[in-house]
Amino acid sequence: MIYKPLCDLIKKDGGFKGTSKELLSKLSESLLSDPDKSKAETWPKTPSQISSLLRELAPNMRAVGFEIDDYQTTGNNSRKMWEIHRQT
Repeated sequence: MIYKPLCDLIKKDGGFKGTSKELLSKLSESLLSDPDKSKAETWPKTPSQISSLLRELAPNMRAVGFEIDDYQTTGNNSRKMWEIHRQT
C-alpha cells in the first residue's frame, strides 16, 4: 500500500531522513489529493506500522534502486531514524 507513494516521494524529494512518524506524516500529506487511499483500512495509522512495512519493503526497494536504512540515534533523546534515497 505504501510502496508507490513512498517511491514517488523519494523520487520527488530526492530522499528522506527522519523518524517513522515524520515519514507517515509526509506520505499522508502526499495523498491529500486522494483521500480514499489514506483512509483505507490497509493504510498505516501508526509509526510502528510504517516501520514494519519499511522492513518488509526494504529488499524489494533495494532491488529497484533504492537504499533504505534504519539506525538509532544516541543520547538522552535517542530516536529510531530512517534514511531512504536512490542508490548511486
